[in-house]
Amino acid sequence: MKLDIDIPSGTDEIFDYLRKGGFLCGNHPEVRHHTLYQRCKKYESGLIKMFSELGFGLVGEDDYYSFSDLNETDTDSTEREKKLKAYLPFIDFHIVLTRVLHYVHVGTVFTLSEIEQSVLENISLSSRYKKNNKDSIRAEIAKEVRLFVSNGYVYCTDTAKEQYIVLNSFSRLINFLSLIEIDNIEEVKDEMQKEIEVTEEDEENENVNS
Repeated sequence: MKLDIDIPSGTDEIFDYLRKGGFLCGNHPEVRHHTLYQRCKKYESGLIKMFSELGFGLVGEDDYYSFSDLNETDTDSTEREKKLKAYLPFIDFHIVLTRVLHYVHVGTVFTLSEIEQSVLENISLSSRYKKNNKDSIRAEIAKEVRLFVSNGYVYCTDTAKEQYIVLNSFSRLINFLSLIEIDNIEEVKDEMQKEIEVTEEDEENENVNS
């Protein structure tokens, strides 16, 4: 079937980027990345048609583009549970960021030092990291931030200062929760918080007894 559509140069690059699960974000600092985003935006209707013929759903929302990975009509609880487990590490660290930065949104800029210092000043948060004795708190935080970077939710704007910016794709994490209709997400968060508080209480008891 012949498609009467207008597509931009670099479409192969756009496809290759998105098919790996990446995002093209409007606030990404890299020039080439931003150029591809602008081309997606300009030729959106044509690209949607073309990628659809290839079996991929191009989704443009909240100033970012991605290939859809979840059918909104899918009611398979097993699939939703799998996706929830895949997102839990992000939800967990998002709770940390929110407590440290008070409010995390697209465009938020932070450094590892800022997060580390705030965690060290907060007993419950520092207890969360002390459960893992293999790495320092900073190393653990860096590991979690790298997970966000590798999945396209944040970007390192200054390697020397270890400074990062939250990208438009971060909205995906927030939208995901409502998209898969997880009714007990607050319970999930509460369980995470209880785990932190239990660890803190055990540590205090240990200090009293020593």
